[in-house]
This record gives sequence, C-alpha cells and structure tokens, in this order.
Amino acid sequence: MEKKEEIAAEVKQEEKVSTDVHYSPVKKFLFGLGLGGYNLSYSYWINNFFTIFCTDTLGIAPATLTTLTATVQSFDAIKDPIAGGLLDHARTRWGRYRPFVMLGAILTAFSMCMLFGGRADWSMNMKVGWVCFCYILAVLANTMHFQAYGSLQGCLTTDAQERGSISVWRMVGTGIGNISAGYIGVNLLILFSGGSTNYTTAGYFWAVAVCGALSIIANFATFMNSREVVSISKEKSKLPLGQSLKCVICNPPMLFIIAGMIVNGLMNYGRLAVQMYFFTYVCGDPKLAITVGVLGGFGTLSGGPIFKFIYSKTKSKGKAMSIIFLLMAVNEGLLYACPVSLHWGIIALSSLAMSWSGALGTAMYAATGDVADYAQLKFGLRLDGLISSTSSFAMKVGRVIVTTMTTGMLAASGYVANAEQTQEVIQCIRFNVALFPAIISAAGAAAMLFYSLDDKRQAEIVGKLRERGDIA
Repeated sequence: MEKKEEIAAEVKQEEKVSTDVHYSPVKKFLFGLGLGGYNLSYSYWINNFFTIFCTDTLGIAPATLTTLTATVQSFDAIKDPIAGGLLDHARTRWGRYRPFVMLGAILTAFSMCMLFGGRADWSMNMKVGWVCFCYILAVLANTMHFQAYGSLQGCLTTDAQERGSISVWRMVGTGIGNISAGYIGVNLLILFSGGSTNYTTAGYFWAVAVCGALSIIANFATFMNSREVVSISKEKSKLPLGQSLKCVICNPPMLFIIAGMIVNGLMNYGRLAVQMYFFTYVCGDPKLAITVGVLGGFGTLSGGPIFKFIYSKTKSKGKAMSIIFLLMAVNEGLLYACPVSLHWGIIALSSLAMSWSGALGTAMYAATGDVADYAQLKFGLRLDGLISSTSSFAMKVGRVIVTTMTTGMLAASGYVANAEQTQEVIQCIRFNVALFPAIISAAGAAAMLFYSLDDKRQAEIVGKLRERGDIA
C-alpha cells in the first residue's frame, strides 16, 4: 500500500509541473548518450557485422541466413507495438519509461555477447539454433531499451522547438556511438582477432562485450538526468484497445510517419547490411570500414545541425524530411556512379550518407511527440509508447523486407564466403549498397511533402490541450 501511495503521490506532483520545459545543453547531451549506447552495443554490430559474421565467420549459408533473419526480424517488428502498449501501462516511482531504458541497456549488452559468442567449430544445426535463440533474446532486450527511450523523449516537454533541439542532441549521441564503434569497436575486433582482419569468434565476443559495458554507463547517465513531465493524469488506468488503435489508424500525421519510417528502413538497413561486403569484395579493403565508421560518426553528428538548419527555414518537419530524403537520393546515386577504385570518393559519399541519415532520424523522432499531441487532442489519450513503438515497427518492416531481399539476392547471385566474387555478385552488392537506396529515398521525398503538422498547427494543438486542462 505504501508503495502505491508513493507512486500516486509522485504522479500527482508531476501533474503540477509545467510541460513547456527547456533543458540545458548538458542535460540534453546526457539524454543523447543513451542512444549513443544503443548504437555502440546493438545497432552498429547488428547493421554492419551480423550478416557477415554469420556467413564468413560461422559459415552459415546465405540462403539459411535469409530464412533465419526474416523470421526473427518479423517477430522483432510485430512485437514493437505490443511493447509500446505495455510501456504505456507501466507505473513505477521513476515513471513509465525511465527504468526500462536502464534495464533494457543492461539486458541488451548481455544478449549481444551471447549472440556474438557462437563458435565456428559447432555443428551447423547448433550454430543456426544458437544464433536464432540469441538473436530473439537480443531483439527483446533491445525493444525494451529502444522503445522506452523513444517514448521518454516525447514526455520530456511539449515545446515543439525544444523537442527538435532534444532530437538534435539525441543524434549527437548517435554520432558519438557511431564514432566510438567505428574506431574503438573495429580496432578491438582486430586486436582480439590476433591483429588480423580475418575476424574470429573471440574477436567479435570481446569487442561486443567492451562496447556493451560502455553502453550501460552511457544509459545510466541518461537515466539519472531525465524526467517525465508530460502528465497522463486525465487518462484511464486501463486504456481501451479500440481507442488505442484509433490513435494510430485514424491519425493522418501518424500514417505519414509510418510511411516515412518504412522508406527509411528500406533505405538504411539494406545499405548497411551489405556495406562490409562492399568494402571487402568490391573495394578490396575491409579496413575502409574503420575510416567510414569514424567519418560516418562525425557525419551523424552533423545530421542534427543539418536538420535544425533546414527546419528553421521551413518551419515544418515534413518539408525538412522531404528535403533530406532528396539529398540522400542524390548522394546514393553518386555513390553508385563512383568508380570502386576511387577510395576517397567511396569514403566521402559513404560518410556523407550518414549525415543525411542522421538528419532524417532527428526529424522523424522529433515528430513523434507532435503526433502524440495530435492523438491526445483528437482521442483524449496520451500514448507516447504506442506511437513511438509503431514508428519503430514501421522502420523494422522496411528492414525485414530489405534484409530478406539483400541476403536472398546474395544467395541467388552465387555468393561464396571468403572467396573472389563473380561479376554478378559484385553488381548485386553495388545495387543494394547504393542504387536501391537512391530510388527508395526519392520516393520518401515525395511522400513526406504531405505531412501536415507544421509549427503553426502544432502550436494550436498544444494551446487547445492546455485550454482543455490536459497539460499544464
């Protein structure tokens, strides 16, 4: 009873706090570190190394890996809205989302060590079973962390400009994570593999373990320096399923965010899934990953200011996203046309792609809080968790489609691990790393022109919520 009274008292106290909160740069930086930890311990390794770890280090056939990844990633996508709904119902003395940011980071670090702890000398059935089991554990742990983090961002403030600023700092954290992983991670991988670029299972395990420990530290800083100020006091303790679904299905701005996230997933995950193959077999130098990892990390850091500049000129997150998608399309078209022997050009364009990717991520995650405000005004429910997780679900739908497509195309083109590749395989890799992202980014640029929540309309929504007493 005492615990329930403490939670109720804290919720009641939070209701009195103004929601137009502004944070110091230090606070926003520490919040961004949480996503840096996510990139350092999970995203970087899954996006850049998981596929080539399975095919070239463990010896799993691309066709088998296609089925495995499609199955696990489909599960990963489907469970996101469920996880978001569960988080919306959570009640703790630290808030709905904050404790799960910390717990999720710890569990992600451990599960990733398990995933990259598989051994090449196991039987094929053992290797496939282990990878499948550990991959499921990793995506479950990561979902807890990433969905809680994304939902927390929407509850830090109702000020549209401050949300944009927080999203910029979130991308700063992403850049720090990418730089750290691109330099520290890959060099640790080489170190623990005996100084060779023929990476070993021990090399992967210890590199991932060190990155996981750093992620836990980063997320502890986020946990200690964040607070949920957007109140849910007007909502029922048990949110009706039908009303919850309406917040997504009958929410036009949300539908455009879903479309944008699917396109973003198709564009980014397909490119990253084959990037190591591109450096290794097309460019002939796997160490390009170190240079691109570090410069790409700085590119991600620049993504926040790029979004902020475009957003300041357009006063519309939708128009900003459209412009950024278009810039990505041009960048990837140039990468496809660039001679593979021109390594400085490959490095420059691959790194610059991370700038546009960072700017796009900043814009989309800044928009989710606005979409939650729109849903609260229209339906009377505050569902940051469901909206954030549905956005993530949409991106993962794109990932399932494109990673299944890329690994399937590798298998169909005749890819053989650790061997000289045929021209058909080379063209397959180049298509997936550059041409397909260029085409799909152009489609995204057209779609996001129709996103309707500009700054003027967002201010009207917040004003009506305040008049209605839904926010302080």
